[in-house]
Amino acid sequence: NNGALNIPESNKDIASPRILAKSIKKLDQLAKDDTKFAMIVHLFEPHSTYMTHEGFPITERGDKALAQKYDYEIAVEDRNIGTLLDALDANGLAKNTTVIVMSDHGEAFGTHTFAGTRMFFHGQTLYRELLHVPLMFRIPGATPRMVDDVVELIDLAPTITALFGVPPARSWRGRSLLPALEGKPLDPKPAFAELLPADAWKHNAKSMITGDGKRHVFYRISDAAWEIYDLESDPDEKTNLVNTDPNAKQLQQQ
Repeated sequence: NNGALNIPESNKDIASPRILAKSIKKLDQLAKDDTKFAMIVHLFEPHSTYMTHEGFPITERGDKALAQKYDYEIAVEDRNIGTLLDALDANGLAKNTTVIVMSDHGEAFGTHTFAGTRMFFHGQTLYRELLHVPLMFRIPGATPRMVDDVVELIDLAPTITALFGVPPARSWRGRSLLPALEGKPLDPKPAFAELLPADAWKHNAKSMITGDGKRHVFYRISDAAWEIYDLESDPDEKTNLVNTDPNAKQLQQQ
């Protein structure tokens, strides 16, 4: 972790070029050693202050400029991941190395208000813009496909152990997504999220995406408020159906 900065400095740092260089150097050595390995590459951007990048001019202002900077950070990160995949092609590891790309959260960008405050970042609510994140697998020999099953990030570890024939830990609560990677259907299962109170944000909440992906149930414990959204017709979660959905009570209980 040489070259890592403290939090105040890291908020305005563009760390990926250094991380990529170290990661590719290590991968090249692993390819020469011809040994099994597990490796985590944490590309830090975008985080906190959204940085500008050459070739991505900011043309918007206000809230739109914030979103444009974020989109460009995502575009640069996409290019960085491509650089990493190119390195695996170049050193030959691509033929027998599984690559998984995941993100831990999205950002709010003023879509919703919580506790009387318009939300712009993460860690303060459980709306879809924060919970719905990328999860991608590149497995040698696997047929490319996209699936819309409801899954959770806690499914990641059980999936990795299943891919390599390793027994999962008994304490894990996630499930293997291997059937989906093989083109088979997954049993529908809801996804849960939880917001715990902290010194800087003393609110707590729970949420559930139904197993069919059609409803999002959001229980704002701090103010004893329930929200239910139709994710098919209202993906931005603007219309609360708690008083009109005929299955509201059942969803709340679930």
